[in-house]
Amino acid sequence: MINQLNSKTFCSLVKIPEWNYPIKETEIIVCGIPLENTPTIRPGAKFGTFVRLAYIGVEPYFPDLDIDVLSDAKVCDLGDMYVPLGDSNLAVKTITKVIKNLKQQNKKAKILVIGGDHTISYPVVKALRPKSVISFDTHLDIHPEWLGVKYTHTSWSRWIKEEFGCELFFVGTGSYEKESWNYIKMNNIPIISVEEIEFNFDNAFSVFKNQILSMTEPLYVSIDIDCLKDIDDMEIKGAISLYQLQAMLNFIFENKKVIGVDVCELCPDRILDRQSFVGLTLIYYIVALMTKYFKKFSY
Repeated sequence: MINQLNSKTFCSLVKIPEWNYPIKETEIIVCGIPLENTPTIRPGAKFGTFVRLAYIGVEPYFPDLDIDVLSDAKVCDLGDMYVPLGDSNLAVKTITKVIKNLKQQNKKAKILVIGGDHTISYPVVKALRPKSVISFDTHLDIHPEWLGVKYTHTSWSRWIKEEFGCELFFVGTGSYEKESWNYIKMNNIPIISVEEIEFNFDNAFSVFKNQILSMTEPLYVSIDIDCLKDIDDMEIKGAISLYQLQAMLNFIFENKKVIGVDVCELCPDRILDRQSFVGLTLIYYIVALMTKYFKKFSY
């Protein structure tokens, strides 16, 4: 177990300057996990944590929540975690230990992780142990392995169900393989598809609300940036607008205890491109939600 955080645990290269609360006093702990061990289409997810650089151009106030995330939120941004590349098992072990250590230092703090490829969800869930996990993603990521590697961005959801018994709910899914489809049907895992969102969002949102209300607390939310349709430079684009995603997240946080969130698969082509601004806007909104509902669900 990592007994303390030090310069060998986190790199402070990219941080939000105002998010400087001490760990033991903060309500929200933010950290980047620049992991990229098994890219299948486009490399670069390890640079996703650099969306924080869009800080100079993203405005921090959300009128619907009446929260300014730079002045009202109690956040500790630790920078980016040092993670081993090329060894998935060692990366999982390292991330799990660090997240567990953070929770030991502040049991009530919410965890917000910036990725990094989608593998990061598995060790963070392993450390936090939620009862339910909602995944906003165009993919199911429920393969048993990828090229002989068990813990990858294509298999994380399979193993949080198999190993930890998490309830799963997929939102915005639009890309399937037969083996994965058969698995979710056999296990009665609920899905709201791209088509349902695109053709009738109001109805999809109603189904979404009912499903969220039925899920066991605490919850963990994982967001693959490819679920969004707002980003022009993505190879695979989803059907959810940023504002629709914000509405769904608002409903989750208003009604359920959320102990952690990750925003992953950010892969900007350059510093301060559209993906960076959309990604950081989403991260800011999640911080605003965590702040708004912290006292309600701080037990």
